[in-house]
Amino acid sequence: MAAFFAYPALAELQLGAAAMAQYDSNVLTDDDVTLQTTAATGTKLSAFAGYGGRLPDSIPGNLQWQGRYDVSKSSWQNVSGYDSLLQSGYLRL
Repeated sequence: MAAFFAYPALAELQLGAAAMAQYDSNVLTDDDVTLQTTAATGTKLSAFAGYGGRLPDSIPGNLQWQGRYDVSKSSWQNVSGYDSLLQSGYLRL
């Protein structure tokens, strides 16, 4: 990995974040007991970090590479059991 840092003009860092409000008017609170639904509000937070670029010219093929990590957390205030935390990442050449 240190070899990539020797070529700063060939690499690019990307960062991002978002905060959102969410609303669902049709949440099934407990399907074992009743089919009654309720409304729920919540928040969703997400962020990503990515890094990529082109491999040095000394490596034939004009290859590009990219790596990225994403995380997203969803929290509901009115109901339980629907909160989530999703994480994903990749490295491609």
